[in-house]
Amino acid sequence: MLRPLTIALAVVGYTWMVLVRAAGYPPVAYVGLAPALAALWVVLRATRPAEPADLARARVATRVAATGALLSTMGLVAFHTADGRLAVAAGGALASLWGLVALGRVRAEPGVVARLATTSEQPAAKLLATLGWAYALAACGVEVFSPEDLARVPGGDAGLALSVAALGSAGATLATGGLELARRRLELGAVERLRAFALLAGAFVAIAVIAGALRLAPLPQLFALTALATSLTACAVSVTSSPETVGRLATQLAALGVTAVAPAVVLAALAKHQPEHAAAAVFGAAALAALGGAAAPALARLLLPRTEPWTAAFETASQAALHPDPEPALERALLALRGLSTRKLEAPCLFRFDPPAMTSVDLAGYARTEPASIPEGFAEVARGETENVVSRESLEVAAVRRAEVRPLLAWLDDRRLRAVAVVFDEELATGMLGLPRGERTSPLSLAEVRALGHLSSLLGAQLSAAAKLARAREREGASREKEQAASRSRDAVLGDLASERRRGEAVCRILAARALVARYSPAARLALSTLEGLGADGRALSLIVPAGIDPLPYLCVYHLASERKSSALYVVDGKSPELTDLELWRSEDRSPLAEARGGTLAIVDPQLLPRLVQAYVAAAHRQSADRPREERAALALVVPRTPDALVARGTLEESLADALGDRAVLVPPLAARTEDLRAMALDRLTKLGLDRSGRPYGIEPAAMSLLVEHDWPGNDVELDSLLVRVAAQLEGDVVSKRDLVRAGLGQGERDVKKRAS
Repeated sequence: MLRPLTIALAVVGYTWMVLVRAAGYPPVAYVGLAPALAALWVVLRATRPAEPADLARARVATRVAATGALLSTMGLVAFHTADGRLAVAAGGALASLWGLVALGRVRAEPGVVARLATTSEQPAAKLLATLGWAYALAACGVEVFSPEDLARVPGGDAGLALSVAALGSAGATLATGGLELARRRLELGAVERLRAFALLAGAFVAIAVIAGALRLAPLPQLFALTALATSLTACAVSVTSSPETVGRLATQLAALGVTAVAPAVVLAALAKHQPEHAAAAVFGAAALAALGGAAAPALARLLLPRTEPWTAAFETASQAALHPDPEPALERALLALRGLSTRKLEAPCLFRFDPPAMTSVDLAGYARTEPASIPEGFAEVARGETENVVSRESLEVAAVRRAEVRPLLAWLDDRRLRAVAVVFDEELATGMLGLPRGERTSPLSLAEVRALGHLSSLLGAQLSAAAKLARAREREGASREKEQAASRSRDAVLGDLASERRRGEAVCRILAARALVARYSPAARLALSTLEGLGADGRALSLIVPAGIDPLPYLCVYHLASERKSSALYVVDGKSPELTDLELWRSEDRSPLAEARGGTLAIVDPQLLPRLVQAYVAAAHRQSADRPREERAALALVVPRTPDALVARGTLEESLADALGDRAVLVPPLAARTEDLRAMALDRLTKLGLDRSGRPYGIEPAAMSLLVEHDWPGNDVELDSLLVRVAAQLEGDVVSKRDLVRAGLGQGERDVKKRAS
């Protein structure tokens, strides 16, 4: 696009020329144009954009050629003068030569072929154009500066020189475009631009030749305009950013030239040479032009068919790839591409890189996925290609110089693929779409590559979604497996815990059996029922146990009556030295309070603990009242006297006594449970007999009477000790009175009576 400053300078130059001619100044006055042209050249050089070398050179060539075209156009206005013809020659030479420069720098899209291509200078065409315009400039210059010497110049007609130079330059430019089109047929973008140039330039030259042959216009002006149009077209296609648009426009214009302009030129010649038919010729030309313009698109499709036969398939596949479900979208897109080839063992394929797999659709429309080996290197090559598309033709060109692409070319040949489009998810290559060879022999066009790139981007989104869904299903499966494993582990742990609880409960029941084996006496029934009631209510327990009685069975009765019976019964002894450490009770993991959490904490002889420890236990028991049941422990204290008596003596902390409440359970001494003696004695003797001889021992009534008459100051311990001694000396299976006396029953009482008498 021309800059306003360039147009202003051209207008200044034209105005200066008109003024010089009108005033009749000598030709040397044209030297005043030099500063303006120099300024124009400086502007063109200074405003060259920082772009790739070929594109920048093409833009500079376009600006210089446009400037030459302006100069030549100014000369055409005054073509009847020698100065005008000189301006036409100078501008035409400038435009034609720089048009050839621009034609050698036609843009191509990024790719390995474009990087390996070399710039064509076409020296023969430039030399031919230079010689022609030099001859025209010489003839026009002699005509301006020394008209009297023009007759001595061979072929000194300036008009003829301009015609030859312009037509030769246009032909050389058209031939150069054809050679460049053949040389760069694999360069995306360049082939579309060069094809558009060939169509337009060919149409211009053909129309000019026809018009010149029919003498419709003076040949110098006609061929000069043709040369300018050809050069400007070369410049335009070299810098355009949309080769597809230029290609479609060139096709339409070429068809319009065939259907409308050429007949109109013929009819115009008829009107010129036969004036009597001028009206009919003009009407016919107008009608043909209108009909040709209407029929140009259809004729363009007929005479110049599209070079993108696969574009429609790509567009259909793109529509299919918009399906909301990823996997059906991929299958439908492959099915839409299935028509690209009807040969056996050739089908569009979708490759996934992680894990390596290939999905294809057979002729029946069924998709199948199978493992596939994909060589490394496609992603790296595709990063430098247009739309990330790697074609077989580009790999053939690159394989001559780059050995690393040869395995890729061999892989494409083995798979019978023409091209692959690598799918990227940001910077990571996730897949690749492969196109079959089919019956096609021409390389992919830029429009097809861009349509394929659009399709691959849609497939990339679907591949990414499919991969995410696959990973989600994988994570779901893994989570389900973990959940099942955790459930199995939990069930195993719960089973082990239940087993441990059953074992602990069984141990408690075994221990409680010693207290429950004889509960016939009123005192025993009262004590046991009170223990069970306190346990069922979850209240704290103060258990007063006389000397010689094991408190553990009664603690087990209390624990089994509570809802904590499946949890631990944790018993500690206040006489233990380690329990005097307050830090032990404060520990989160070693404290008896933590060990008994959820169960029952029984402290035997708490009055022997330090007062600080007692206070801490009382405070912890009060604070745990607001916690859930599984986070607190029931408290049971085994004391030799009532808590009030111990508080009065100063051995029990008052706060701990308050935490126990006002209910204390007294385990009755053995002397107060005479009704239970028979059951207790038989229970002990049965176990002793089974242990010693395998048979239970019995007891005579006289011996039982002797047991009932005894005071039992040692309570249960004394009874157990006596029966053990009896069993050790027993000769039969029944304990007699003599056996009891021999074991020492009543010996202490007789000694006391003797000393008293």
